[in-house]
Amino acid sequence: MLSRVLLEGGARTNARFLAGGLVDEISLLLFPAIGGHTGSQTLFAAGAEGLARQVHLSMLSTAVRQGGVVHLRYRVT
Repeated sequence: MLSRVLLEGGARTNARFLAGGLVDEISLLLFPAIGGHTGSQTLFAAGAEGLARQVHLSMLSTAVRQGGVVHLRYRVT
């Protein structure tokens, strides 16, 4: 049985796993760079209904890493 899986899918795959209750933590790294391209992908694409009513996040930790990278960890409830 798997106890830990790293999901690095696209926005739709990420949203499907979240909606299915298969994600217990989100680890997000923010890099100090700005792309700003029109049509850039989001982390989660769940259509017009979104995920706000299905998924709630609570902060587990924050840390600043080398090069100004910010690491955010959230518990999914």
